[in-house]
Amino acid sequence: MNTISFGSSEDFEDLLPDDSLLDGSLSMEEMTILAEGLKVCTPIQRERIIKYFITGMNLKEIANGNNISAIKESIYAGIKRIKKIYTGNP
Repeated sequence: MNTISFGSSEDFEDLLPDDSLLDGSLSMEEMTILAEGLKVCTPIQRERIIKYFITGMNLKEIANGNNISAIKESIYAGIKRIKKIYTGNP
């Protein structure tokens, strides 16, 4: 599975550098944060974040022949929304 960090802003900025993120699983706390945070995402962001972080699909699989950069941007924007509700910072 892919990992997510709600730590420092430096951790967040490095969240989606490419589709070779650290492997691992989400902690129970991260799962709870993600589940609550998904409520503020658009439906497409929510779908892509779930595919990436929960089911462990890579960006190419999620893109399914579409633009990988657009998928990456959508996931990043969704995570940014989630981060904003937990930190108060964009």
